[in-house]
Amino acid sequence: MTYENRLPINYAFGQLTGAAAISDTTLTSTDFATGLSTGLSTTNYVPMTLQDPSTKLYEIVWVNAHTASASTCTVVRGKEGTSARAWGTGTLWTVAPTLRDGVLPVANRAALPADPHVGLRAFIQDEQVVVERTLTSWAASPNTTIIARGTRTTVSTLTTTIVGVLRLDSIVVYSGRSYRFTVNCMGPKSTVALDTVLTELRYSTSGAATTSSTVMPGGQGYFKEPANDSATTFVMAPTYDPPANQTLSVLLTVSRALGTGNISMYADASHMLQISVDDIGVAVANTGVVI
Repeated sequence: MTYENRLPINYAFGQLTGAAAISDTTLTSTDFATGLSTGLSTTNYVPMTLQDPSTKLYEIVWVNAHTASASTCTVVRGKEGTSARAWGTGTLWTVAPTLRDGVLPVANRAALPADPHVGLRAFIQDEQVVVERTLTSWAASPNTTIIARGTRTTVSTLTTTIVGVLRLDSIVVYSGRSYRFTVNCMGPKSTVALDTVLTELRYSTSGAATTSSTVMPGGQGYFKEPANDSATTFVMAPTYDPPANQTLSVLLTVSRALGTGNISMYADASHMLQISVDDIGVAVANTGVVI
């Protein structure tokens, strides 16, 4: 990665003392001698704006080389969405905040700049989230954000086969993010002690999820009905890293895995069955070591 360290300085300004053609990468100003930093490179740069107030035209350049007391500097032309222009002697230059020094608004994740500096913050409008650039990737705010939630407060129908219990539709997820799907309830029940009940979270990317939809990785749990019919709490929390931007539907299902009883999923007003979906941040690679 290049140009990762943006090093603005407190409102340096002056005038060019030599004209600059569109293709020139060296600018000249006697004001550079005292107004510009040194130690610049393709890693550390200073953003500068060339401007003509009479025409309201401007160009942002990145200064990547300047020697102490020198009246010249080396720049990269036409940065941050601007175009290189020909500038005459007397053109004003300033080192002052641009959009990238605040929170940069972008329409979607694909519109994030390809040449960001470390610490750049951007507001992704279609996701309604603010992200910040690290050395290698875009990171979200450290706060977990709940993006969808569904509840049920009644016991599901007794059955001996697989049935849907609670479905949550229109969950918009984005590539490069990680999401936690949390199921929290009093637990599945069977009318016969020691039966084994299977609970699964199924998902679909093409319409409403059904009992034949794909089981989410990690979204499966077995529960054995206790001999004393005691109450238990059941929690399942798989994570999902979408391979592309998607709209999901998820369905919690319950079925009898072993035994002879009728099974159901318990819920009431005081013991809600709930599915919640949280955006937990930028997706990271699996670095676990199997031992």
